[in-house]
Amino acid sequence: MGRFWADIRVGAWIHVLKLQHNSESKRKRELSMEINDLIARIRPDIAQVMEEVAQPRKDTSFVDAIRGRVDANMRSQLAALHDKDPNVELMETSDSFGQVPVTVFHPEARPERAPCLIWFHGGGLVAGTYLLDYFFARHIADAVGCAVVGVEYRLAPENPFPCGVEDGYNALKWLSQPDGPAGFVATKIAVGGVSGGGPFATGTALKANKGSGPMVSFQLLQTPMLDHRSMSESINFSMDTRTWTRDLNRAAWDLYLANLREKGDPIPGEASPAVEEDYSKFPPTYLSVGDVDSFRDEAIEFARGLVRASVPVELHMFPQCPHGGDTIVPEGNEFKVRARNEYAQVLRNAFAG
Repeated sequence: MGRFWADIRVGAWIHVLKLQHNSESKRKRELSMEINDLIARIRPDIAQVMEEVAQPRKDTSFVDAIRGRVDANMRSQLAALHDKDPNVELMETSDSFGQVPVTVFHPEARPERAPCLIWFHGGGLVAGTYLLDYFFARHIADAVGCAVVGVEYRLAPENPFPCGVEDGYNALKWLSQPDGPAGFVATKIAVGGVSGGGPFATGTALKANKGSGPMVSFQLLQTPMLDHRSMSESINFSMDTRTWTRDLNRAAWDLYLANLREKGDPIPGEASPAVEEDYSKFPPTYLSVGDVDSFRDEAIEFARGLVRASVPVELHMFPQCPHGGDTIVPEGNEFKVRARNEYAQVLRNAFAG
């Protein structure tokens, strides 16, 4: 009788292993179909770049995988461009404003008084550098006639919320000084960010507009991370890590919000803008997102919240565009040029108002 039950248990265990194997094989096939379906829905020029992106090794940690996408070679090439550009200055806010590293992109004319865009690079809250946005910042500075100030904000997991927002707020207060510490007097100040830079831009704006600090007049948000809850339909577009997935999103937010969660504190709007209770404190906003972007639904809901709060908002949804589509295509690409020209026109209108 014991032999009988032993055989039953072994048979059941083998059956479980087979089910697990079949489930894993099915999931691999589904993942393959998901990425193929996604690529079929996007612009061919973006799809080609995506197909060339290598998957991170499975033994690579989340943070190392994200940071590895900005390799040393890319950093050195972009740094060389900065070094040769007479209208780019690497600076640091003064001691009383946190000694935050910033990069100032001056317009060609170098006016004594100019509007300013404080810019937060992308990188999923845990990676990235101002170097990545050299071409974007250079274009905006010259096309708009404004200064672009890239903030080298502190990153999670080493520096979770509120560190990066504090860096942005210190940069804002420093730039607002009447003596023009960055080489110009800021006439109007907007904030902006791409992807993971979004929460730092919105957090800086909220912190300023809720308090007694200098007012932020506008925010320009490109495919921004806006909601730590990761519950939208679009966040599930793909599980392939060549795109920004739900699992990557949750991992990034977990690292960024670690201090708050350890203390059991509520998540404020300065950290995760979607949960802000008073949307009227956000400045007038421009939002861009792709129709197959994992952050599509977050952007739509954020725009709705601004509309309900009577905050002027423009939402542009680029067709056939996944997350970061206009950033991964090469310089000179028609889509990248068109998107940048739109951002420049939006800022010209904002600064003129």
